[in-house]
Formats: sequence, structure tokens, C-alpha cells
Amino acid sequence: MFHSLTTKSILFLLVLTLGIIGGDAIGSSSYNPLCSPVKCGNGPLVGYPFWRGEYASPMICGYPGLSYHCGGSGTGPTIQLPNNVSYSLDTEIDYGNYTFRLTDLNLQNNSCPRTYQNVTLDEDRYNYTQDTARLVFFFDCYPYPDIPLGPLDGGTVTCGQDNSTRKSFVFSDDRIPKFDWYRNCDKSVVVPGPAMFRSVDLQLYDPSRNAPLSWSFGLKWIPPKDCGVCEESSGKCGYNRTDSSFSCFCGDGSQVKGRCPPDRKKEGLSLLAKILIGISSGLVVVILALVGFGMQVYRKQTKYIEDVEAVLKKYASLIPQRYKYSDIKKITNSFKVKLGNGGFGSVFKGELPDGRPVAIKVLNESKGNGEEFINEVITIGQTNHINIVRLLGFCSEGSKRALVYEFMPNGSLDKYIYAKQQIDAHPLLKWRKLFEIAVGIARGLEYLHRGCSSRILHFDIKPHNILLDQDFSPKISDFGLAKLCPTRESIVSMFGARGTCGFIAPEVFCRNFGGVSYKSDVYSYGMMVMEMVGGRRKMDLSVENSSEIYFADWVYDRLEQKDDIGLVGFKDAFEEELTKKMVVVGLWCIQTSPKDRPSMSRVVEMLEGNIGSLQMPPKPFLHSPSTGSPSDGLDYTQPSSTFSIEKEDIVLNT
Repeated sequence: MFHSLTTKSILFLLVLTLGIIGGDAIGSSSYNPLCSPVKCGNGPLVGYPFWRGEYASPMICGYPGLSYHCGGSGTGPTIQLPNNVSYSLDTEIDYGNYTFRLTDLNLQNNSCPRTYQNVTLDEDRYNYTQDTARLVFFFDCYPYPDIPLGPLDGGTVTCGQDNSTRKSFVFSDDRIPKFDWYRNCDKSVVVPGPAMFRSVDLQLYDPSRNAPLSWSFGLKWIPPKDCGVCEESSGKCGYNRTDSSFSCFCGDGSQVKGRCPPDRKKEGLSLLAKILIGISSGLVVVILALVGFGMQVYRKQTKYIEDVEAVLKKYASLIPQRYKYSDIKKITNSFKVKLGNGGFGSVFKGELPDGRPVAIKVLNESKGNGEEFINEVITIGQTNHINIVRLLGFCSEGSKRALVYEFMPNGSLDKYIYAKQQIDAHPLLKWRKLFEIAVGIARGLEYLHRGCSSRILHFDIKPHNILLDQDFSPKISDFGLAKLCPTRESIVSMFGARGTCGFIAPEVFCRNFGGVSYKSDVYSYGMMVMEMVGGRRKMDLSVENSSEIYFADWVYDRLEQKDDIGLVGFKDAFEEELTKKMVVVGLWCIQTSPKDRPSMSRVVEMLEGNIGSLQMPPKPFLHSPSTGSPSDGLDYTQPSSTFSIEKEDIVLNT
């Protein structure tokens, strides 16, 4: 029966039911006329939660602190905040998003606050919007620092008693340079203002539009949870001055805390109306059930959006530039040039307005809960190293997420190290260049482990995640599985395993081998070096059971016997020595026990030192499991698995 009804029939019954039940209540005139929305001059239509302050007892109509006054001569409404400064409410109020904007007309042509009073908000009722900053003014400072500042960092303003020895400054509260401002300046004041401004006389300027900004700021009020219920029952939202709480004004003149009671005048409805109500109610139940199911799916799909936004807000001062999704489309020319794809999403080539080429990773909307996206933004956003790929910006708009990286024209390392992949487009790299790449990756990992304010553990070092620039200099990328930890802590608490088969340290998936730490990245680095060297070894693949040959065992035995290491393509003896050094360092890094592995600082020292000073490490006692039949041969186009691991026990990143 439900499927046989047309959409128009369902809507007709619903409208008819609501009309019968609520028609009389809507037409009631028992509400307080002082609470009706008012339009002041050319300003917006102003209603709840704002209330008109010209009347004797109007606070029942809205929030305390949101009273407005209508000026004369067609001017719009004004609101007075706790600092006794009146602000103009001269733009449309967004009742759907609970936001409005205020403008201090006296600051339109003046770069300084007219009163030295801080602006504070009742955070239980409203707070600032994202495009509003808390600006901190410091007046008459001496001495003052000579600090180089960017165009949006803040700077001097012509305020107070400025002269050749004293100056005044303004900064966003999250960008105040280190200096004892409060001791060396006569006064300070905190006022709201636009998040983007230039420091020269505080000229408000939007570089994206090449146009000046108006001195305005946004506020967002926190709506009472019962207001929606009140309006659904044909009531009007208001405020109870007696107990300082929300109140719902009903059509019969009563005040309640939630839903208005039904109108008793409609108890004598006709039989036909009752039948229609019954049918409509049944349909409403079905529709609500469908809506409820849809809402469950919707909540699961959108929960990560809230989580992502909360983290981005917490680390707002550390993350790179944020782009709109429309900006991403422009940068990629509507996603015209695709560089690749995978389980995470797709990568497109783009170009920033200044002409710089970029690679944009557009994540799948249904992929994960946003943790990998946040890891990328937070971890790479804090780094600045020649061997770490630069994250130039990101986009997080609803379920749409994208990451903007510097463009790496030579792609990933895995295309250049396996002999079976040698084609004209991706020739094998020379041994000397491979050594330089290994050293660069080691320096990048050393920086992640020691050079940042928090230690960053990557947990997914492999050739696929090493990108090469135009000079084949390596850059570590893909921080989706990374984890931040204090530098003073050596052991990391972690639930579950993460990484890629063949490169995961044994302690990551089995705690019996030891605690998870930065030494887990050392192991992955060692396995990657083994892949770089072993991808072009000379070996008779027709030997019986060749699939059982594990390169680390094989090359260890040859080094221990002082034999040729079985690799080809050396230009001279120096290149062969560099390659032997890579092998010895790699063997040290893949020691089974974390305590036997060197730190990345020690790895860099060994790679840059003399091979004669290197000692042979113990032979790792874990061996490669069987990977197939003898006819399969040794396939180094994919990483060889070092341990027998159940696929579902780890987080696979392809």
C-alpha cells in the first residue's frame, strides 16, 4: 500500500493533518506583540533571540545581552556589548546557522579601538565565528622588539602617544611574538576583528580578493535545545527572567519549558477528520521510521566531520593553508589531469595561482573515519625539512577532503629500483644515486624522530611512500599512519598494528618482541634499503626452491664469507663500497630486537662514515616464509614478506 501511494498523495495527507491540528493555534493573537520581528530602517529583520531594548520589560523576547535599538533617519539596529561600545547590526542575520555580524562604524576609518576596554563574551550563550580573530593591541611600548613580520602577522599601528621612541602594535592573539609586552607597554586591549588584516595602520585587506575588508566580526549564538520543539508546537521562543532560562510562549497565553499543549477547541473534530488524521499518522510513522534509519546512516557518515573539525580547530596555529573545495576544483582545472589512484582516493595534478605545480590527493568520502587525514595535516604541517614532502594546504568541507602537496615530477622510488620494471620511462637508478637517496631518507627520519617539538613516528616507510623531485632527491610522504609522541618517551602506546606487509617491525604486531618505538621506523627503513639493493641482484632464478631464498640471509652469508655480494652495474670500486655500506647498515636496522637496532642519527653516521669502521651485525633469526611454488621465482616488483602475518591483524596501506 505504501508503495502504491504517490508522493503527492502523501504530502496532501500530511499537510491536511497538520492543517487540522495546528490551524487555530497558528492564527492565535495571544502572543506578546512586543516580541514580533522588527525591521529597523534599512537593516535586517530582527527577531528571537534579539529583543528590542526601547520597551520597559522586553527581555522575555530573547537572550540577555542581545538587546537592540532602532536608530532614527532610517539607520539599522545597534547592539551594545559589555564594553559599552555600540555595534551596528547591518547585515542579514543567518538564523539557520545562528550567526550574525557586527560592525564598529567608528573603526571604519580609524585603526585603533576608541576605548581601552577588553571585549568579553558570555561563552555560555555565544562565541566568535571562524572568520573572526581576537586582536590584541599594545599601546605606547618602549623598548619594543625589532621583529621581521609577514604581511598577515601583525605589526605597528598609529595609536596612543607614538613617537620616535614609543610605538603601538597589534597582533592576532595566536600570533603574538615572544616579548614581555605587558611590562614594556602602557596599555593593552583585546577586541574582536576580522581574521585577515595588514599591519600598516591596520588596513583591513583580503589578499585572495585584492580588496579591502570592512571592520566587522561574526558572532554565533548557542540556541536552546527546546526552541525547535517549541516552534514545532506553534509556540514562540522566549526567555524567563524569573529563573533565567528558556521559555516557550504558547498561543493560549501560557508559558512552558518545551512543547505547547494541544488546543482543546479541536476536540470536537468530525469523524472524517479523525479518519484522515489516523491515516496520516500511520504514514507519518512509516516516514519517520525511514527518516530515522536514514539519520542513523547520516550520523555515522558525518561523525568524522565533527571530529576532524574539532582537531583542526585545536591545532589551527600549526596547520597549513585551508582551501575551499571550489578552490581545489580551480587548482586542478576540474580534476583534469589524474596522476594515480589507490584505496585512499585519487591524485590529480594542479597549479596554484602563483604558477607552482602541485599534486592534490582527493580522499574517498567513504574511506575511514578521518584519522589518516588528520594525521597528514597535523604531522606534515609541523615539519620543515628538505627530505619531507611539503604539505602546502588542505581542504575539509563536509565529507570532501583533499591534501595539497608540492609536485614531485619523478614519482615514487618503487618505479626505479626493481629490475623487472626497467623501461625507458623509468630507468634503473645508478648505485651512487641510490646511496644518496638512502642517506636523504635517513636524514628525513632523523628529523622526524628528533628535529620536531614532538617526535613523529611514520609507521609506513616503504619505496612507494618515497617521492623523488626533479633532481631525484627523496622526500618522505604519506603520513596517514603516523603517530605523535613526546620526545622524552621511548615507548609508544598503540592499539592494533599498522603498516605494510614486509616492512612492519615485529614488535608492532607482536609485543613479545618489545615495545613499539621510533626503532620500529628504523626496521622499516632497513627493509626498504634491502629492497633498494636487492631489486637488481644477480641470482639464478631457475634454482630449485628459489622462492625460499631470502635476500637478507643470502647477502649476509656472502658478506660473512668475504665473497662478492652478487650485485651488478657498479661503475667503479667506490660504488661497490657504497652499496656494501648500505647492506651492512640495512642489516643493522632489521635486527629482530628493537634494542639492537641503531637510532636514525647513528644510521646517518654509519652511512656517512668509513665502511672499514662498520662491524657486521648479528644475523637476524627470523626468516622469510614460503611465498609460493618453485615456478613462481623471486618477484621483487612487490615487497617480500618477512614474517607470517594474518592480513586482518594489521592496517594495510596500499
